[in-house]
Amino acid sequence: MIKKSLPIAASAFLLLLSMAAPATAASDSPVMPPGEGAIEEYAKSVGSDFLENQKRLSDFKYWITQVPGIYDAGYVEQVNDAKVLSVKALWKGDSPLRETIAAEGRTRGITVTFSERPYSMPEIDSATEALMRNDKVFEPLGSRSRLLAASVMMRVKS
Repeated sequence: MIKKSLPIAASAFLLLLSMAAPATAASDSPVMPPGEGAIEEYAKSVGSDFLENQKRLSDFKYWITQVPGIYDAGYVEQVNDAKVLSVKALWKGDSPLRETIAAEGRTRGITVTFSERPYSMPEIDSATEALMRNDKVFEPLGSRSRLLAASVMMRVKS
């Protein structure tokens, strides 16, 4: 008898508990994920033209990185200026692909300039790989994660 009455009592207790709990009102306003307000605020502060320019520059960068042999030709990275719709292409050495990039920029209404760099991406990648093979150099730093940070810094500095 006790075995049968325990589940019934427990069910009755849970039913009473749910009836006694205060009701929460549903909200018609959307729940904004954390950070969403800051994003909307930023978008309003820079304006739609700036955001559209940034998209155009991002699309152009994607196009550049898909050009066969672009990194071997000297392309390293680029600095975008969405306010004036321009690109400063960071490049090592002369290459016919510079004109290809500049011409595509003109077609897209984007001003392209070039800034000479001391190292190409293949050189940076080669140095990074050499450092990773000789990770004893980084023992004083305490962890391999410092090595990854060092490789990122090499890319940023060049």
